[in-house]
Amino acid sequence: MRCLRGALPLGAVVGALLVAAVVGGAVRRLPLSPVPLELRFSVLRFAAAPSAIVVSRGDVALLQGNVTAWGCGGVNDDGQCRIPKQADRGLVAIAAGTAHTVALTRAGGVIAWGCGRGDDYGQCRAPASATHGVRAIAAGAFHSLALTAAGRVVAWGCDGLIDAGQCRVPASARRNVVAISAGQFDSLALTAAGRVIAWGCRDGNDSGQCSVPAAAERNVIAVAAGSFHSLALTSGGKVIAWGCRGVNDDGQCHVPALAESRVTAIAAGSTYSLALTSGGQVIAWGCDGIDFGQCRLPSAAKTGVTAISAGVNHSLALTKGGRVIAWGCGDDYGMISSDFGQCGVPTAATHGVTAISAGYADSLALSAPAPSTARRRPGRGASLRITTTLRSLRPRTRR
Repeated sequence: MRCLRGALPLGAVVGALLVAAVVGGAVRRLPLSPVPLELRFSVLRFAAAPSAIVVSRGDVALLQGNVTAWGCGGVNDDGQCRIPKQADRGLVAIAAGTAHTVALTRAGGVIAWGCGRGDDYGQCRAPASATHGVRAIAAGAFHSLALTAAGRVVAWGCDGLIDAGQCRVPASARRNVVAISAGQFDSLALTAAGRVIAWGCRDGNDSGQCSVPAAAERNVIAVAAGSFHSLALTSGGKVIAWGCRGVNDDGQCHVPALAESRVTAIAAGSTYSLALTSGGQVIAWGCDGIDFGQCRLPSAAKTGVTAISAGVNHSLALTKGGRVIAWGCGDDYGMISSDFGQCGVPTAATHGVTAISAGYADSLALSAPAPSTARRRPGRGASLRITTTLRSLRPRTRR
């Protein structure tokens, strides 16, 4: 098993999530963060990292709606599936991390929750600079990112031993940034010029994921950070992958021919990668070392998909009809179960969903408000009354 800094000696690391971007009215999903696999309380537990979503000013109203969360079973309840009252309405973006959830409000403020059971590394305490003027968010394993309207990246978390430099934003990422992605021990930013910037990976956590190749220094339109690898999508629809050095190579950097053209979205998981083609087909590769079925696509994910998200041991896809599809959550060669309920899509996530995010052991969906919840006031346009769905979906109590 792979020993990770910040985890117990028996721990191994895996994980990553998604990133979503909304540009010019078109929704484009990108992957995001990674997650660690650690052995705690004699239970093998994967830590996952989450996603980033860019929302342009004109698209905010299109995404605001209800949040549905599921999973968090067993010892994996850090409170990330229990949606707080302040997140009941007016959200435009969501991101699932390992033990926390990050959301972006219509007003441009960040809300974060979870971080329970000793997994508080500061990732739920958003700084003042992330309380207004934010246009994108990203949730890593144990850190969070925000992108301001001025193009500056804000980072927080990384307290204690899990600080590998991923919260130390370089000067080059403090202006002209248009997209972000948070990994396990690293962070990614994409500039307006199409150049990828990476930082973190210190103190033995460098598998090459912070060494940006020349091919990712221009013409890039999307980024995704995994556990020990990074992805970039070029304007020509080609996927570029790097990292995966040494024992951290599970095939997730070996981009297949199908992902070298016509790709519109990317997602970096723990030990695997996902891509979405212009034809709505999901492509998956990796999973050579740890296979929970997250690379084995169901038939429903082979056509009509509009968004993707990669977690640690499960994957999510969103169809044109707003339906969430989940797969993975199996056993790794019959040895380790990874089913914490995150693949059991609830009824509320089978229609009207506009954004998705796969965390470590949980899943998130953002849905448009139902027509009946919107009411108009004379001369004041539409006023939306939104309530959180699945309040009864509580994580199982840890024993």
